[in-house]
Amino acid sequence: MILGIPNIKFHPCLKPDNGNLPRNSKAWKELVTEAWERDNRHCLGCGKYLNRNEIAPHHYPTVGAGGKDVLSGIFSLCKSCHLKIDSGELSNKIFKTQKGVKK
Repeated sequence: MILGIPNIKFHPCLKPDNGNLPRNSKAWKELVTEAWERDNRHCLGCGKYLNRNEIAPHHYPTVGAGGKDVLSGIFSLCKSCHLKIDSGELSNKIFKTQKGVKK
C-alpha cells in the first residue's frame, strides 16, 4: 500500500527511493537544461525544436534498468517521442549513437 491507497504503481522516475534527484529540485532542472543545450535544443527522436518548457527528458538506460540522473544518461525528447519510446513504438537505439553515451 502506497500513500494509503492499495495497488498504486509509480513510474520508476517517481519512486522516492530510486536514488535520483527530486523532479522539482533546482539540480534536476539544471541537469535537464544542460542536456537540452547539449542536444542543440531539439528532440532527438523527431528533430523538432524544443522550447525549454516542452522538454520531456528521457533516461537511457531507463530508470527501471538502473539509469541515473547524470548528463550522459539524460536526453531531450518532445512529449510525443517520449510516449513512443515508452510504448516501444520508437526504439531506445537512437540514444546509443548520441555524444556522451557510454557504449
